[in-house]
Amino acid sequence: MVRDIKEIETLRKEAFNIDETKLDAGINSFYEKQIDDNKILPIGGYVNDELVAGIYISAALNSLFIEQLFVKKEYRHNGYGKQIVKFVLDNKHIFEEFFKQEFDFSKAEIRNNDALKLVENLGYSETNDIYGTFRKRI
Repeated sequence: MVRDIKEIETLRKEAFNIDETKLDAGINSFYEKQIDDNKILPIGGYVNDELVAGIYISAALNSLFIEQLFVKKEYRHNGYGKQIVKFVLDNKHIFEEFFKQEFDFSKAEIRNNDALKLVENLGYSETNDIYGTFRKRI
């Protein structure tokens, strides 16, 4: 899991080039609120005590849903994104307990080519229910 919500949110914003000066000061982001309410579970990937990757997961669409996947720019294309997704998939029982439901599928909305390659390599395929949504039986 992650040590600090602020730390993983900072990494997410940096990874997606989110300009914090355009956000309302003092107001938690959508994801911070969802994390505080236990609707989203953040998982961090560390290298030598440095947070380099993160994934936000939820129970959505009757599936273990990958909300966000992000990797620090200088660590991209080194397998960290794949490792953290595999960790989630290989340990679904932990997340079933957290969300108090069983999952037959994992789903993710894909918005870029790097993420598309990653999920396809992990056995996800595109669904017909929502454009850009991929799923994998777990």
